[in-house]
Amino acid sequence: MGLLAVAGVILLSHATLWPHGDAWLPFLLVGAAILWITRSRKSDVQAVPPTDAAARAATDSRRVRRLLTGIAIAIASLIALMLIAVAIFASVVHVHLGRGVGDRTYYVSSSRDLRDDYRLGIGDLRLDLGNVQLPAGTTDLKTSVDVGRLIVVVPPNVALRVHGDADYGKVTLLGASSDGHDVNRTIDGGKADRVLDLDAHVGAGSLYVERAVR
Repeated sequence: MGLLAVAGVILLSHATLWPHGDAWLPFLLVGAAILWITRSRKSDVQAVPPTDAAARAATDSRRVRRLLTGIAIAIASLIALMLIAVAIFASVVHVHLGRGVGDRTYYVSSSRDLRDDYRLGIGDLRLDLGNVQLPAGTTDLKTSVDVGRLIVVVPPNVALRVHGDADYGKVTLLGASSDGHDVNRTIDGGKADRVLDLDAHVGAGSLYVERAVR
């Protein structure tokens, strides 16, 4: 119960009214359930009174069962603590399983097919805009990966305004890199006929913004 209380404090300390993301809750609930069951089971085992040494075989059998039960409880408790740790991580990094899990690749050939945002929960997301002829003016685009890698290939003939950040990881914008915690890098390409204004975010992982080569 003390561990669960600490987990709850950490979860709520990283939120305004409620933890962000949708991945932390199932991990926390499963971990809490396993921890509760194992502690209850341990209490039951400890409550069994010692048996009379009248039958050595029966006593040895009980000892073996208690040993195996203790090992199972220890393993289950470790799994529960790992799940609680994952729940804390998912809340801190704001993991959204509803955005998808796995690898996603988008090759956009026309500005009409370009969406306003591309998001992924866990995995690798590659967005290739190398063949897109953007319309005149400024095109706003948002991309994000909660946990994993984000690669954005931008057109060769546009000015760039980029804000790239990572909660934990590495950010590389046109070859210039920074890594660590709360990494932020920007590019301001100034004014031009066609401007791509890109907001790229990674919770935990790596972010790459590359210029297409023709």
